[in-house]
Amino acid sequence: MAMPQILSFMQRILSGNRSLIKVRFKDDRGQDRVVFCPVDSIITALKDVVIFEEYDRLITPDDTMLVVDAGAHVGLYSIKHASSAYKIIALEPITYNYRLLRINIALNRLSNVYPLRAALWRERGEVIMGLSKNSTTHSIRSYECEESIKVTSITLKDLINVFGPIDLLKMDIEGAEYEVLSSCDCLHLVNSIIAELHPNDFTQTKLKNCLQTLRNARFNFNILRPPPHEIPLKEVLKRVLSTTDLGYSSKSLLLFETLFSYLYPHRIRLLYATRRF
Repeated sequence: MAMPQILSFMQRILSGNRSLIKVRFKDDRGQDRVVFCPVDSIITALKDVVIFEEYDRLITPDDTMLVVDAGAHVGLYSIKHASSAYKIIALEPITYNYRLLRINIALNRLSNVYPLRAALWRERGEVIMGLSKNSTTHSIRSYECEESIKVTSITLKDLINVFGPIDLLKMDIEGAEYEVLSSCDCLHLVNSIIAELHPNDFTQTKLKNCLQTLRNARFNFNILRPPPHEIPLKEVLKRVLSTTDLGYSSKSLLLFETLFSYLYPHRIRLLYATRRF
């Protein structure tokens, strides 16, 4: 079956109208991985996870670690690190993304990545999630979306009760990270945290409360600005060009956005936290 037919078939299975694109990259052990992504995630997820490797700056999984990937989207982070982690729990509440996450896990024949259709939140049950035009930026904390849906929510305590202590918690949950961390009374059962923070005028108090919660739980932490400029620009461009299955227009767009982000970093910050023993 030719690639356009495969993409068309997958879109029918997914019952969505988003265009898909096939992306190839190397995982932690240098193995080739294939992921199908919505076209709109090229600029965000692919750039952050594969090109800049923002989440890998200070903390990376090893084969003893239970990893929780909250805000897994279609699985780029989980699939990139599956070969080096013991087990990965990938949380994604949006049905379309979740179906694509499961397809990508199956395509890569990964037996240690477990997808859950749920949002990480401060309470168990259901929560309203605002839907964005971009498949990577649906958010519990968004007040500007024209459309919203109810999704299943779970807490860190729920995950720990089922799977045990968490070695590495990765969060890209579009502003909900403050409530998740500040409301958690079991951070002593989490060893390391990597989280994308979304600072603005309305979250400074929440950020302070969140950081105080981490201090009380004996975490050391750094808040750094992406992208990681330790990666030479030449290597960054090489990574862009090596995403071999992107077409000319998509690769050109990714190249432009990557250069722009490299030269003019946005306001999002990355939290790296490790608990003191």
